[in-house]
Amino acid sequence: MRIYEQKTAENIVYRDLSYKLNGICFRVHRELGRFCRERQYADRLEELLQKAGIMYKREFEIKKLSQSSPDGNRVDFLIEQEVILDTKAKPYLLKDDYVQMQRYLQSADLKLGLLVNFRNTHLKPARVLNSRHSHRTSKGFSIIELLVYSAVFVVVFAMIVGTGLALSRSYRGVANTASIERDAIAVLEKISREARGAISVDTTTSVLGANPSTLAFNTRDSGAAARSVKFFVNGSSLRFSENSTDKGAITGSKTAVSNFVARKITTGKSEAVKIEFALQSSDVNATTTKSFYTTIVLRNSY
Repeated sequence: MRIYEQKTAENIVYRDLSYKLNGICFRVHRELGRFCRERQYADRLEELLQKAGIMYKREFEIKKLSQSSPDGNRVDFLIEQEVILDTKAKPYLLKDDYVQMQRYLQSADLKLGLLVNFRNTHLKPARVLNSRHSHRTSKGFSIIELLVYSAVFVVVFAMIVGTGLALSRSYRGVANTASIERDAIAVLEKISREARGAISVDTTTSVLGANPSTLAFNTRDSGAAARSVKFFVNGSSLRFSENSTDKGAITGSKTAVSNFVARKITTGKSEAVKIEFALQSSDVNATTTKSFYTTIVLRNSY
């Protein structure tokens, strides 16, 4: 957890200097906008510090202030030998930025650090207090840190929800395909069985080459009596009739016939039918369509 202040007029660390620095940072942000490089913000900040008569050291090596500090701890600005100011130009501050500032403060034995991210739409300099000077501080999360954690949570939650929706759509797609293939097998088996046992295509009753087609056969029953059968589309289902009596739908309630075309093929010795049809299955968020083709020779037409 990061150290922050219970902000009252009495206990704000380096209150007056902080107000001046905040004002300068707001002016830099107002003048340069959000999309400059860190170097540009630092250069303009340096100009305004000079103009305001505020003492500073730029790119200051903390080891010069404390010999116990590790090599390489260099801060953007050391203000009045009291405040570390670090400039950033990134989408948002990370926990590592606060940890780094805490390390600088402890190495230099200073109380206050300012993290200024000029990429923010609304500039909000983050005050970081040295945890070793906690006699006037309380432990907790800052508003900025809470916002960062909240944003990360929202992103992760959105990813989880998106993955769940994708899996749900995939499952529905598989279910739709299963319904289509089950009905397609029923259609192919029924038409094939009737066609192979037929004597001829009933061209008087059939409507061929159009969508939707009507396919009728002249055939015989088990007692050798004349029998007529017909396949036709009614609404969204493919139906079957025998001797002009509707025997019901071949396709199920979860699929719709979006295409059904039958054609007669005649050779010198026999007849055949070429069938093409498409079945569609839909739910609220997924629609699946598959097409099927077959050619069947009428064995009793030889």
